[in-house]
Amino acid sequence: MMKKPVLYMLFSIFLSFQAGVAEHFLTLPEAEQRGLQNNYQLLISQFEQESARWERYSALASFLPNVSFSTNWIQAEDIDIPPPNGTPGEIGVPGAQPGLFAQDGFQHQLSVTQPIFNSGAEIVSTLMAKNTLSALRHRVEETKQDMLLQIRSLYLNAIILKEQMRIDSLGLQWVEGSLERARIRFEEGVLPESELLRWQGEVFERRADIAQSRVNAQSALVQLLFAIGEPVTRRVPFELQDKNLLQELYGEIQPPSPVSVEENPSVLAAREELSVSRRTVQLALTPFLPRINAFFQYDWLPDDNFFPQEEGFWRYGIRMDLDLFAGGQRYFDYRAARNQHTTMETTYQQLLENTRASVLETEMSFESAVLEVEAARSRLELMEKTLEMMELRYEAGVVGILDLLDTRVQLESAEMVYLSGMANAIINRYEFERAAGTLKPFPNP
Repeated sequence: MMKKPVLYMLFSIFLSFQAGVAEHFLTLPEAEQRGLQNNYQLLISQFEQESARWERYSALASFLPNVSFSTNWIQAEDIDIPPPNGTPGEIGVPGAQPGLFAQDGFQHQLSVTQPIFNSGAEIVSTLMAKNTLSALRHRVEETKQDMLLQIRSLYLNAIILKEQMRIDSLGLQWVEGSLERARIRFEEGVLPESELLRWQGEVFERRADIAQSRVNAQSALVQLLFAIGEPVTRRVPFELQDKNLLQELYGEIQPPSPVSVEENPSVLAAREELSVSRRTVQLALTPFLPRINAFFQYDWLPDDNFFPQEEGFWRYGIRMDLDLFAGGQRYFDYRAARNQHTTMETTYQQLLENTRASVLETEMSFESAVLEVEAARSRLELMEKTLEMMELRYEAGVVGILDLLDTRVQLESAEMVYLSGMANAIINRYEFERAAGTLKPFPNP
């Protein structure tokens, strides 16, 4: 029995070493769980949602009272005008502002203002903050589904490239075995030297193919590392599943069923953002309405001492402000807000139609991909039988080396087309779920 070629043995040792240094075996569900915890874009979306939550609290705080304390140093000339309360030497000015007194000293004031109706801006702002928070919650779900689709695509692509490396190594093994047989036949005088050289050249080409496929496989793993939020290093600390995962997932997928795009997180987020735009129009109208606030004030009479020596007095009431004319700027702001809202409505309708088109397109792509997989499976079976016959005919001297090599290359290509076809069909099925907004992570491993 012929021994394994030296290069193939070294390659096997390399794979064993890689598996030995790997920390553990990373499955696709585990990769998704890591992404849900560490994916950078998802974390950014969650932080934005948290910021919107605090902004909503800020809007709600506009209904709470405002408490302030002020102190002034007053220096005034004596004015001999009798005040309303009849106290000589003092002039009290009623109202929400501190009283004016015709004497020097420190004047302190404690004010409590309770908003009653600030032109409705506080109500509209609170509703806007609520819609913004809801929109960002849907954006987080949108980012999560995009991340799941990306991780699954990168994971399956890494499996394909890993299989390409395996097929290239098996092809090198087959070529090296053929080279050994050709060398024996050349020494026996049966095979011309040109054919022996052709086999040697094929060995060099196969080695170059392995080097390139190894680079491609490592690059795919690096992209997967970044997608799941792991530190990007030259040595990947885990091993992936093999092509059996493709067959397992392909066997489990079901044909798409009719869905509604109304629950797509992208559509839901756009709908909430449209509500925010509508609130913006309402907010542009609030400056035309009055502002009503209740106030409670406690004033201390001016005194040369910083700390009051005498008791003060309370004042309370309701203040209403109404701007009669502000130069027309507010009207122009209102018209601009209306135009922006009309733009948002058009954008929302466009998104809705694009989402429906994406659902239909991914459904048709999946159906086409399934037919391609079946055709690729039939071609792979045919090429396996063809290679067996070609090897027998080559040994009998009926066909030449070029025919044999061409058949081998076609077999390897057929296997890769079959594996890539299964991966493509699986991804198309996931893309359909993403377009419909129903893509969910695998159960926890």
